[in-house]
Amino acid sequence: MKGETYLYFSDGLTGTANDTGAFKSSDFLGAEIAGASSVVLKFKAGEKYNTKAAVITLNCSAQLGSNNSLKFNNVCRTISGLLNSSNNMVSVADDANGIYVYPFKPSTDVDDVA
Repeated sequence: MKGETYLYFSDGLTGTANDTGAFKSSDFLGAEIAGASSVVLKFKAGEKYNTKAAVITLNCSAQLGSNNSLKFNNVCRTISGLLNSSNNMVSVADDANGIYVYPFKPSTDVDDVA
């Protein structure tokens, strides 16, 4: 879609399947806490994935809730800001090139599930 924002993610597993993706903001399904310092984002997958959804696990710079910017609601505000960005594409977490939007850090995992 013209004017749509894409969020780009790449994990450190270069050369393996399902390690990189750019997902449309309109395909965002939700975010949830995945661990003490990680958040999962889910996106509708493309048509060729049938019923699968893209799942991105992002590690945060510290334990969730350890400071105000790492409270889950503030992490969600950051994600919302990225989804509504006026940029055409935003690199959110790119392990291969060392690019991360705060509060995210290395060890991104890009995958898809049924």
